[in-house]
Amino acid sequence: MDPRRKFVQPGKDIEREMKLEQPDIKHTQTEKPNIISEKIILDDEQVTMEDHIFFMRKTLDRYSNRCAELKVFFEVLKKETTEKFSIFEKQLEEQKNCESKGNENLLKLEKQKKIENLDSRISALESYKNKFESESSDKPSKAAELKDFIKKKSLKLQEEEQERKFEGMSLQMKELKEEVRELKEEVRKLKEGQVEEFKICLHE
Repeated sequence: MDPRRKFVQPGKDIEREMKLEQPDIKHTQTEKPNIISEKIILDDEQVTMEDHIFFMRKTLDRYSNRCAELKVFFEVLKKETTEKFSIFEKQLEEQKNCESKGNENLLKLEKQKKIENLDSRISALESYKNKFESESSDKPSKAAELKDFIKKKSLKLQEEEQERKFEGMSLQMKELKEEVRELKEEVRKLKEGQVEEFKICLHE
């Protein structure tokens, strides 16, 4: 009989062996191994030091296997991450090249637009210069035309002023004539009234 099992009953011994033979539990990245739940506790039994060593070795084996699995997992993850990062760097470099080419094209277009704007401004200044020179050569004739225009305009304004004055006087004459007619009518009525009064006085 194994000295480690001298204080263990047969029923409890079978239960311990069955639990030790169970497959290892797979954990996710976020989960932590539940160490307490993996411990084998023999109720109401006194466990010897050999039993502790036996259980600790089993636990150590399980964690060693788990560490090996995690090591493989992290190696695969590192490889995949390195590959993805290299692809990302390549894409970023291509994007930078495209942006640099696009910026060069934009700079060329901006320079071309500036040149076209300068050309148009130069042509506009030249046309303005030619126009100014032609107008400067025609200044004496234009000054005479302007003087004649001002004279004609002033004469026309004087004529219009005279016409307005004449119209005002005509209106005043018309109003005076109307007043005179009214006064004559009143005088005639007064005379007729006086004649009637005189006739009445004679009869009396």
